[in-house]
Amino acid sequence: MVRRLLPLSGAVSVVLFVVALPVLGGTNTPGTKDSAAKVTSFYLEHHVRQSVAAVLLSVAAGFLAVFAVSMWDTGGGASSWRRIFAVGAVIEVTGLLAAATLHLALSEGVHEGIAPGGIQ
Repeated sequence: MVRRLLPLSGAVSVVLFVVALPVLGGTNTPGTKDSAAKVTSFYLEHHVRQSVAAVLLSVAAGFLAVFAVSMWDTGGGASSWRRIFAVGAVIEVTGLLAAATLHLALSEGVHEGIAPGGIQ
């Protein structure tokens, strides 16, 4: 029974991703060329939202990994397309975890008082 539900982890991953980035993370996060004061101010003002977004993003990565494994397990032999899918899933999961880590580091760093130059 559980095995049949595993492919739904892909949909869960998408929902968590949408909640994490566009909804909680927002589209007005500072860019790489913004001043240290602007970056620090943003993460001080939105500390909780950004931290929750980072955690949800890492959970979304976990569900994406479960989805990829469940998709690999559903077919026959290891075709080229399945290998491409698996490599793409590994790259995407790695990217999501890296983004979540950096996002959380920025949010927590500002909250813990790291100097604006270090945050930038």
